[in-house]
Amino acid sequence: MSDPISINVKASNDQKYVISIKVTETVLDFKKMIAENCDTPADRMRLIYSGRVLKDADTLETYKIAEGHTVHMVRGAAPAGSTSAAPAATTTTTPAATTTPAAATTTTTTPAATTTTTAAEHEAWYKF
Repeated sequence: MSDPISINVKASNDQKYVISIKVTETVLDFKKMIAENCDTPADRMRLIYSGRVLKDADTLETYKIAEGHTVHMVRGAAPAGSTSAAPAATTTTTPAATTTPAAATTTTTTPAATTTTTAAEHEAWYKF
C-alpha cells in the first residue's frame, strides 16, 4: 500500500489547492477530491500534468505524479447531455391566407465596359 502524497493543484483563476491522495487512486477520484474544495464540479474539470490531459480512468501513478508536483486545472465545457441550460423556445408561423404570387421579374446586369489601350497609347502614357 502506498502512502498519500501532497499534490499542488493550480486553477486557471489563480486559486491554489493542496490535495493529499494515494497515487494508486484514479484521476476521477482526484477530481472529486478537488471538487470538494472548489466550485468546479468534477465532470467539468480538465487536469493537465506535464503537458498531458489526465484521463479519468487512469491512476495518478500512470502519469508519474510525485510528492509536491503541480497539476493544472481548467474548467471544461459542460458534458454532452447536460441539462444545465434551458432549451430554446420554438416558434411556428402559419400563413393566415393563401395568396397568388406576383408576376416574376427578371433583372439583367451587364458587366462594366472594358477599355483597351493600344501599344502606342501605352508607350505615350509612360514616355518621359
